[in-house]
Amino acid sequence: MVALIFLTAVTRVAASEPISFHETLKALPFKIAYECYVDDNWEIFTMNPDGSGAVNLTRTPDQHEHYPQVSPDGTKICFSVDQGEGREAVRSLYVMDIDGGNPKKLVENAREPFWSPDSKVIGFLPQEYSKFNVMDFYTKGMSFYELATAKIEPHQDSTSLHDLYDHCWSVKCKWFAATVHAVINIGHAIIVIEARGDKLKNMKMPWCRACFSAAGKQLA
Repeated sequence: MVALIFLTAVTRVAASEPISFHETLKALPFKIAYECYVDDNWEIFTMNPDGSGAVNLTRTPDQHEHYPQVSPDGTKICFSVDQGEGREAVRSLYVMDIDGGNPKKLVENAREPFWSPDSKVIGFLPQEYSKFNVMDFYTKGMSFYELATAKIEPHQDSTSLHDLYDHCWSVKCKWFAATVHAVINIGHAIIVIEARGDKLKNMKMPWCRACFSAAGKQLA
């Protein structure tokens, strides 16, 4: 869909009928989900691709919502919720409908949610210690929550996966991309982890927040 819209823009430019990038974004039939700090509270919003039509989906002044991840089928959003204050706060994994309806807590002391390509499973990273810390790589292991059954299953190499954050599941379900802090002496880097195995590859890129392309052949 995006490719077709950009091709249309190029055709119009060639025909001396330029279309602005803002108009291109405005024509997209999608929404952007994001977190925003308003009135001393973190909330989850959606907006149109051109920045218009912002809507607060959560409206919860007594807790903070973070890190919204839209399911590939576009029906749900998984996200993190912080409840409580200081080191006694609890960060939990939640899911809700795409319009903000039916919010549901799935797992406590869980971070960095990410969707399976079929939208049936949410991966997450268990918190490393019982006391809360805002550090994003405060994690130990990896687990999966199956929405249909509420079953939680650890990754088969979970005990070796420390200090990770910002996961992304490849479209063919074979790999995860993630950022790591000092796990098995790699240091700060982007890595890929075998989804159903124990292989781990250091991409030798000292950056963060990698994301697979829709076809699963490239990383941004």
